Amino acid sequence: MYRAKRQKLEGSLISAADVLSGWRQVCTATRAAMLALPTRLAARLPHLNAADLRTIEDEIRQALEQLSEGGR
Repeated sequence: MYRAKRQKLEGSLISAADVLSGWRQVCTATRAAMLALPTRLAARLPHLNAADLRTIEDEIRQALEQLSEGGR
């Protein structure tokens, strides 16, 4: 207990709430970047048609859903 209190006072111990908040921010930014991919790909790969882009978007959404369910 003494060690944990000392680490907290020294600033070398991070609270679980801070860690959770940090991971939440990382996950939110990752999700946004992944969902932006179809639009970015459309600009960089003009030969892709609307059906191609929908397929890419569907696959990204499926992958994100699987990750949100624990990777199943």
